[in-house]
Amino acid sequence: MTEVSTIAYTKIVLHAVKYPHSAVRGFLLGKRQGQNPPIVVDAIPALHGSLLNGPLEILLITLDTYCTEHKLQIVGIYFANERLNDTSFDDIFAKTGEKLHSVFPNPIILQVENSKLSLVPKNVCLKAFNYDNKSWKSSTCFLTNEETGLRTASRAIEEKVYREIVDFEVHLDDPNLDIFNPEITEKIRQLY
Repeated sequence: MTEVSTIAYTKIVLHAVKYPHSAVRGFLLGKRQGQNPPIVVDAIPALHGSLLNGPLEILLITLDTYCTEHKLQIVGIYFANERLNDTSFDDIFAKTGEKLHSVFPNPIILQVENSKLSLVPKNVCLKAFNYDNKSWKSSTCFLTNEETGLRTASRAIEEKVYREIVDFEVHLDDPNLDIFNPEITEKIRQLY
């Protein structure tokens, strides 16, 4: 079972909405409390297009440092396919998730169900998978506060906040742009 905060959920949705013509991928940051599954507290957008191993390695080093400073862990990855009705599993990016298993037990993959993205969402648009016995198994996913999360993501789309979200691919073109998106996080908090 995977719990996702409103901030993480909204950032994932905004990343997918910003690049409707591309596959998007990112990393999930969270905290583990004892033996319980981790709580996903933030999402870091990585790519919007082809999977590039070199930049991902650089990003992982950056994330590792950030997580150490903020007492977080990289708990998984997320992705959205480029086509609206494509519900296939991203096996190539899942290999990145499998590598996380060596440093974080039972990593998570969240898949955006593009067909459920809406300004008036009825349900969470994520499917969850957990890594268990060397394979990805379907799991449940819920928002810390579903009503607030759905409403906040919808309002962020209405206000076109997605235009401002920065992924690592954009950061490589302009290093002044912050992949942790602190301004977006603040705007999301204001929309609660």
